[in-house]
Amino acid sequence: MSDVTHHRRLPWSRWLTLALTLCSAALAAPFFAGRYLPFLDLPQHVGAVAVLANADEAFRFAHYYSVDLATSPYLLPYLVAAGLAWFVGPVVAVHLLFAVAACTLPWAAAWAAWRFERDPWIGLLAAPFAFGAFAFMGFLNFVLSFPVFLLWLGWWRGAVGRPRFGPASYLVGGALSIGLFYGHVMTFGFAMGACGLVALLAETPDEGHRPWPALARRLLRGLHFLPGVALFGAWTALSETAKRGELGRMVSQTIAAEPPRWDHPLDRLKGLLDYALSVYQDQSDEWLLYGWIFALVLFAILRKPAPRDPGPPPPQGSLATRAAHARSRAELLPALLALSALLLALLLPATYRGIWPIATRMAPLLALLLLLLPRGPVLWQPAALAIGLTLAGATGWVHASHVAAFQPEVGPLHEVVQEVPKGARVMTLIWERDSAVVRWPTFLHFSQYVLAARGGVSEFSFVNFTKSPIHYVEAHAPPRLPARFEWTPHTYNHGRDGAWYDRVLMRDGGRSRARQIFRDGPKMQLVKRAGPWALFAKVPAPAPQP
Repeated sequence: MSDVTHHRRLPWSRWLTLALTLCSAALAAPFFAGRYLPFLDLPQHVGAVAVLANADEAFRFAHYYSVDLATSPYLLPYLVAAGLAWFVGPVVAVHLLFAVAACTLPWAAAWAAWRFERDPWIGLLAAPFAFGAFAFMGFLNFVLSFPVFLLWLGWWRGAVGRPRFGPASYLVGGALSIGLFYGHVMTFGFAMGACGLVALLAETPDEGHRPWPALARRLLRGLHFLPGVALFGAWTALSETAKRGELGRMVSQTIAAEPPRWDHPLDRLKGLLDYALSVYQDQSDEWLLYGWIFALVLFAILRKPAPRDPGPPPPQGSLATRAAHARSRAELLPALLALSALLLALLLPATYRGIWPIATRMAPLLALLLLLLPRGPVLWQPAALAIGLTLAGATGWVHASHVAAFQPEVGPLHEVVQEVPKGARVMTLIWERDSAVVRWPTFLHFSQYVLAARGGVSEFSFVNFTKSPIHYVEAHAPPRLPARFEWTPHTYNHGRDGAWYDRVLMRDGGRSRARQIFRDGPKMQLVKRAGPWALFAKVPAPAPQP
């Protein structure tokens, strides 16, 4: 017996493996439905990966950028994607990581449910949250941390009760804690609390004989989390984000001193639903949320009853009684974890020092933890298969159709980008940032597709943020931009900053706006206009007269 709970686990069938495989295929479909994904911050990740990969000397990345891996907590996806970018390019590499986050989520949820002695079939219900609001916000590190968190949680729930926990277990747990930290700091912080909660409440084989030594042993096993804690402490001491906030490089001490802000309680509850599944203008993904709630209720109701013990109850104070109390205590773990996520969602601030959103990031974690609540095997596995695959198939179809509908909105951007010389310095002004498909201003960061394809510098960039592992080389840095510049293209001062940039790219700027923006500073000429995109270049200076 590998651990104390092994004999109580429900079977993991070959049908479940097949169902999870089909679920992953359905979730992968949207990533092949178009060249561009309507994920807000995704282009910024593409730009960072392009710089880290540095695959073309003509891009002049070494001239403009320096890399500082010590002060960024988001290295796990960036370094993996940078390695992939050498073979498939930065855009496909980032898309692949988003796909990995989506496709592995049901597997990780099923694994966690199985280790918590729940029916692993319920992992199929994680499918809608593979495309939650934070995926469409483009929070790659955050969504990739979900399956890592569930894998760690399932491993820790099983490992804490094993008769033996040797050096190999500490190595596995330490590696998972490092992966959690380099995934996302907020998920890591919640996992740190979950580690202590599981250590306090889980049961061990000798629980009935020696309860206090058993508790001490569980707490010592929790030390596997120390590598991640050490990295978190080092980052807190070194990072400008912890000291000055996310916008520390773009502003003075104003943002650094910005106090935390809390939403109204009713707005907070609505925000939890909005940040779970609510991204499309036609509200079609909200039906996925209703379907998920319906399926979860069915999974909770249609369960086989627990077998009754016909024998007399054991006497009070006996070993059997103490062991039963320990098991009852451990059964509270899923509910307490979900309750902790809910309390954090209600109590954490909405924003702090330019970091947004904070509290609502608990919404997807809470939804995934709710899958661990129903106990006992489902009453009829074919029904579980049908419900799970229907929900996964609907998720894949809804998102694939919307990704396809998003492509005409983007227009022929790639044609315009090809007109930019390699290594050029480009200012991108997004006048029309909103979409008729998604609710987010999804075009806000499209400047980074220019950087990935042609190199050089393309503003606006997350290089300006303290959380970025990439910094500008001060001697070759572009003019400093004000905070929230990407939202206010009209604040671009061509007379002051135009001399630094080689090209200006506009989305739906129109000729009147171009005349207004270029009325001062270097003269510009239209190079190419295609769809909503227009590229301008400096008019060459006249040759000196002999």
